[in-house]
Amino acid sequence: MRSVNRTAVTLTLCAAAALLEGFDNQSMGVAAPRLLPEFGLSASQAGVLFSAATFGLFLGAAIGGRAADYLGRRCTLIVSLLVFGLCSLLTSIAPGTGTLLLARLLTGLGLGGAMPNFIALASEAVRPERRLSVVSLVLASLPFGGALAGFMALGARLGWGWRSIFVVGGCAPIIVAAIMIRALPESPGFRDRSEPDERAAGLPRVDGVLKALFGNARALTTALLWTGFFFTQLVLLLMLNWLPSLMVGLGFSRSQASVASICFNLSGGLGAASLASA
Repeated sequence: MRSVNRTAVTLTLCAAAALLEGFDNQSMGVAAPRLLPEFGLSASQAGVLFSAATFGLFLGAAIGGRAADYLGRRCTLIVSLLVFGLCSLLTSIAPGTGTLLLARLLTGLGLGGAMPNFIALASEAVRPERRLSVVSLVLASLPFGGALAGFMALGARLGWGWRSIFVVGGCAPIIVAAIMIRALPESPGFRDRSEPDERAAGLPRVDGVLKALFGNARALTTALLWTGFFFTQLVLLLMLNWLPSLMVGLGFSRSQASVASICFNLSGGLGAASLASA
């Protein structure tokens, strides 16, 4: 029973981290129709701003994945949540474009560090035959978080500004990180590797990164997976960042643009959840 409870806690907290990551990924997109005019940014400047978090995410994923091998999944995930939470709060109080750009870059570092670790924690918390469905279900929280950001943008009717989106997107990860400090167990995979007991001694030797990716005739498979993932992420990030602004540019109201963003994210979440249950 205790093992079941630990698994449930781990999966719940990983889903919460994914939800908040999805919220922050979408937050700039739904805030853009109000944020860009306030700072007087052109379309090209907006592109640089949107790209800052994406570039940070790329670096964060590389750093976070390696850091987790030494510090543990749990510790790295908690630090990543704190980083993108604090930097989202910095976004909410940014007085100028320079601060805004730096805040989004650092937010991306936290987002990138969080993703590989909540995936690893969720994957290692369940039996091998359940890993694909569980990870798919946890990842379904990402677009649902994006939908929540769209709902937050509708709060403009209540007098909420675009900064309130980043206040919520900053406070929530910090609260979840605080809960993780007390409640989130380390992944069994990392514990088994770091403890020099008989169980760890019996584990198979892990190949280096390059050999794992390209050895044993896996080069073509790796290249195809990278290509598919690259173009999927390209379309996804374009839609997340530009869909609300595109809708406003086509003559729709800001509220209608937020509804379009909500529908886009909800359909993505439902699609991921359906694959997880298939």
